[in-house]
Amino acid sequence: MPDLGHLPFIPRPLLDPPVGDRANAWPPPVATYDDYDAAIREQVVNRQEDWSARLAYAEDMFAKIADEPACQWLPAGWQRERPLVLSWDRNSSSGKLLLPLYDAWAKAESPPATLTAVIKGNQGQSAVPIPPNTRRLGHTGGRALNAKQRDAVAAAALLEDGQVLAVNGPPGTGKTSLLKSLIADTVVRAAVLGQEPPRIIITSTNNQAVLNAAKDIGKSGASASIEGQRWLPQIDQWVAYVSSEDAKAKAKESLIFDELRVRLFAKPYQEEARVYFLSRFAEWQQATGPQFSAIDPDDDDIAAACKALTAALEHVVNEIDQQSRRKQEVDRWLAARAAVANHIAALAAAETEAIADLARLADRRQQEQQRLKEISREHDNAINTLRYRATLHPWWMKLFSFVAGIDAARAELLRQSAISLAILPPETPALPTLMSVFTRVDAKFQAQRPSTLPVNAEATAQARINALQSERAGLLQADTEGRQTAEALRGWVGTEPGSPEFEAAFQDRMDNELRARAFDLALRLREGQFLQRVSDWDEAWTGSRGYKGRATRPLFLTACAHVVPCIVGTVYKVAQHNCYYSGDRDGTQPLPLPVDLLIYDEAGQVAPDLGLGLLGLARRAIAVGDVHQLQPVENFSEASDGQLLEAEGLTDAQQIACRRQGLNHAGGSVMAAFQMATAFGDSDTQVPGILLREHFRCVPKVISFCNDLVYKRLICMKPEESDPWIEPMSWAHVRGQARRVGKSWTNMVEAQAIAEWLARHWNTLGECYGGPPDERVAVITPFGSQCGVLRQALEKHLGDKAALVTVGTVHTLQGMERNLVVFSPTVNFASSNGGTPFFNRGVHMLNVAVSRAKNTFVVIGDMSLFDASAGHAPSAILARHLYRSPENELTDVRPALAYSSAAAQMERIDGTEQHRTLLVEAFQIARERLLVSSPFLTQAAINADQILNLIETATDAGVEVTIYTGMSTSQEMRSEIDTAPLRTALAKAGAAVMVTTRVHAKTLAADDTLLVEGSFNWLSASRDSAYSRKETSFALRGTPVQHHTKTLWEEFSALGAKRWRADPL
Repeated sequence: MPDLGHLPFIPRPLLDPPVGDRANAWPPPVATYDDYDAAIREQVVNRQEDWSARLAYAEDMFAKIADEPACQWLPAGWQRERPLVLSWDRNSSSGKLLLPLYDAWAKAESPPATLTAVIKGNQGQSAVPIPPNTRRLGHTGGRALNAKQRDAVAAAALLEDGQVLAVNGPPGTGKTSLLKSLIADTVVRAAVLGQEPPRIIITSTNNQAVLNAAKDIGKSGASASIEGQRWLPQIDQWVAYVSSEDAKAKAKESLIFDELRVRLFAKPYQEEARVYFLSRFAEWQQATGPQFSAIDPDDDDIAAACKALTAALEHVVNEIDQQSRRKQEVDRWLAARAAVANHIAALAAAETEAIADLARLADRRQQEQQRLKEISREHDNAINTLRYRATLHPWWMKLFSFVAGIDAARAELLRQSAISLAILPPETPALPTLMSVFTRVDAKFQAQRPSTLPVNAEATAQARINALQSERAGLLQADTEGRQTAEALRGWVGTEPGSPEFEAAFQDRMDNELRARAFDLALRLREGQFLQRVSDWDEAWTGSRGYKGRATRPLFLTACAHVVPCIVGTVYKVAQHNCYYSGDRDGTQPLPLPVDLLIYDEAGQVAPDLGLGLLGLARRAIAVGDVHQLQPVENFSEASDGQLLEAEGLTDAQQIACRRQGLNHAGGSVMAAFQMATAFGDSDTQVPGILLREHFRCVPKVISFCNDLVYKRLICMKPEESDPWIEPMSWAHVRGQARRVGKSWTNMVEAQAIAEWLARHWNTLGECYGGPPDERVAVITPFGSQCGVLRQALEKHLGDKAALVTVGTVHTLQGMERNLVVFSPTVNFASSNGGTPFFNRGVHMLNVAVSRAKNTFVVIGDMSLFDASAGHAPSAILARHLYRSPENELTDVRPALAYSSAAAQMERIDGTEQHRTLLVEAFQIARERLLVSSPFLTQAAINADQILNLIETATDAGVEVTIYTGMSTSQEMRSEIDTAPLRTALAKAGAAVMVTTRVHAKTLAADDTLLVEGSFNWLSASRDSAYSRKETSFALRGTPVQHHTKTLWEEFSALGAKRWRADPL
């Protein structure tokens, strides 16, 4: 019986688009990947069927996608051999290296924490923003990090065991620089804390990404300072590559781990390394002076050298902390400086007012005291006067005062006296007793006493003055200290804090001087510690099963981490690298958490089923990549993926959740899965995780397309290139014939046009771009078969130089960059039957293709495929960038006619006058039909050549005049109202005016006797030679024209143009 778990399938290299460069190892594709997926979805699956039914399933599937039975399918250039049946050995697959991991995680009581974090995701919880001013200690790479890169390094440092981080890296945003700095920071932190060296892994399923990391990340320059050079002989890198035998040949510039392993643990090498290390240490001591002197240069003491290096490292880390604190203090001072100055001024004003208040209090106190004296004197005089008046009363009244009536009479006499003397007011009522008169007088003067200030009023006012003075003095002192700190920082950095250039200068010195030195010292310290512990490493070789045993493997990996803190390899080799051998019965088994930090590079291309198994090996993990660039290579379709999930018992809801988490094979990726589980994220974007936003590679006009396509203009662009030799986003319309090759496509004319144009400008490319010749130009196509045609054309026109041009699909250039990238769409609008171009079915292909171009991106092909009015389709967005300016059109790319079989019979037309003469001639010689294709219209051009009269004369003679025109740029779209009268006039003159946004050809055809193609806009080009562009066309006359006209009219008819009504309703 057949294997119930597997169904017949088509190998991925036989499906278009190809993955990588297939060269000539495979025949042309059987079908497109989409056709294959659709066929799988429609077929009925019966996993219980016998071999004959299984073969019938395979034959039916092949016939559906290839449009013919397998027994009849034979690509051109291939011959049929006798059928061959091979038994499938699943152990021959590299995937077998991952199976021990999955088996171990499946048997574990609980899955590893990091793997669990990704599978569960954040479950609706938001990622935590990065705390400001997180400590960073290590750096390498020569370029200071920007703000988002610093956030990523800080987030990596904050990760706890079981947490993951997503770092989104759009094209050209410094992912490699980030990885270098992130590793350096991790290494320094561990050294400062006195921990074992961290075991860091960089992995991917993309072989080119792994090779690039192995070559670029860990290079130690020979011209670096003594601290920046290796102190172990025969080693110049701090990254080692665990490679397959096949990959070693491509990794000549890399440090191969197997070779390093053999070298490090050989006794002769260790003895040589000891002597070499101490000699380099002695040089370092001499260069640094006595500050970190620990031993005599002749003293063979590795331990003392390690102590000196530790002291030096601590010194540098202290300076990092000191300068960081200074920067934070100055930042706070600068941020508060205006407010503090205002507050100091307000305090000074308040102090002045408080002093004035105190003076006013003193005056008031003095006035109060003077008034009280006056009132007391008046009071005393009044009482004395009334007492005297009372003595003047008759004696008998005084004698019988105790009698009520007499006392009241005396009171009345005294009241009247008081009133007459103005002591009491006239309205004072009668008082009952003599004493009550005196009481009333007392009350009057008491009422006249002013409300006195509190006893402590002056003390309170003085206290306020003291407080204001103290606060102002404190602020002035703080401002002085801030100014002094800023001055010290200015002296250290060399630019004024707060100036536009200060931040970059500060970060540059911190990263490339202090943090880079900390990393160098940490590496030198680890080298010394490796030599210090050579006796410990012997156990890794002499123990049970050598360095592959369960007990010895971790020790072996720790020893290697002293010399190379980072290991690079594919997911398969990394899995093998972190397993131990437990015997023939159990085979290889994963070590318990042997990786401190696992980094997925180009994580958007890593399929989750291949990459996530490694998470069980790691304490913490980071995915660096972009879900908008190339996706993982899908070895089976979404339909097959669904069948497998269903076979495993997953419900529809569980399958949906799996896809939402990015965990499925078809459509998922490690990057997508990490986005849903990241522990930290940006607070200023909606992108899950941290988004690197500063772009370094492309000129703005190139990367702005990617910004508009997928990144919502979040990417910050570098300054525009000055005086480019051609516009950064350029195009040329070449009406080549697309031909089917199996299920793929080729376009020989398009390839010839590209190759001839490159050959003509080859010297200019070298002058403008410089650099290595093999890193200047790339030609990208969506179709594998076209790659071979392009290479042939390049060899024809460039000869030996053709090898310097990179040719391939977008997969070939992933991770690369070139000054000039030429895109060959290969298909044309007619061959696609007006359908969606293959490169238009997602953002990934054009995003990668365009972002490979550092200076210039050029499309040469049928520009009818790129319709600026087609909404948000990737090709429409590209069209709007290509057609943004008339200057973007390349007028020196030869048209398709120049590469026809009749090319030798063609006439070259140059200049405005020759084109005008030919246009008039075409109207005169036409007898049945005349076609004029002019994307633009201008009143001046139509009037200058009397086009309306020519049309009327021709149509009166029975000639069918057809004019194709349209809006090919956003500028023309805005001027549609202005061109409407011109179309109407042409239509009224008798022409059939056909309008479409897809017209780009500048074609002139008269019957089967004249055909002209080139760059001249027949009805809009300036007729004034002083302002006309350099225009070239090619004209074909006579019998050879018949071969082209039928196809020409069919292609124009396929554009779907609408006829302009002369009398609109």
